[in-house]
Amino acid sequence: MKRLVTTSVMMLIAVVIFAQSNNVYWSMTVTPKIDKKFEWEKKIVAYIKTHMPGVKYRIWEIISGENTNSYVIVMGPMSYKDMDLQNVSPKGEALMKTDVQGLYTLAISTQVNYTQRQEDISMIKKDRKLKYLQVVTAENTVGTWGDIREYLKKVKTAREKGGSKMDIDVHRPNNSGLINSFSSIRFFEKMEELDLQEDLGEMYDKAHGNNSYYKDNANYLSMLKSIKSELRVLREDLSSL
Repeated sequence: MKRLVTTSVMMLIAVVIFAQSNNVYWSMTVTPKIDKKFEWEKKIVAYIKTHMPGVKYRIWEIISGENTNSYVIVMGPMSYKDMDLQNVSPKGEALMKTDVQGLYTLAISTQVNYTQRQEDISMIKKDRKLKYLQVVTAENTVGTWGDIREYLKKVKTAREKGGSKMDIDVHRPNNSGLINSFSSIRFFEKMEELDLQEDLGEMYDKAHGNNSYYKDNANYLSMLKSIKSELRVLREDLSSL
């Protein structure tokens, strides 16, 4: 993976960082102008293929929530060392700058985020076929992350012992965005999987003792300030993965 070298390019191909070695992702949320949406789709794919050949990436379209009709570009995994390598466009730097400026004029806004995947409380199956993401982002009160992490470890244990069929990763910001927050990202292949309901309370009580879920979950919720959710669909027609 090669690093982009111009500031304007960095504004369009953003980075989400998972701090573990060789587990770094670049991502960016882009909101195109409503009448330029399809033009942006064509140009972002052409840009990456022209100036960053061989790069593997996914593009997700947000289909619900406050960022509906926006896109999230994700590249990786990679290491921090990979990010130090310079990208040299086969078509030259001048054309690269021109093309990235053309993309920039089609966008209303861009948002860069850096996040770290929390390995000890995540449980996605590596061979899972992905089509949709349900992203739930919570803001927690200052100083509570340690307690939240311990609770989510117990939730993971309960799900594993209970044979949970849900794939859920937990991410936290790293050097960007709202530091006191985290996102639970559920991966699924078909929209109908949203109908899947599991009795987490029953799983939790079996793993950690009768009536433990009610108390622990109430304490967990008391540490949260806000929660928001969105659905994303993988645009396979725009992605290389």
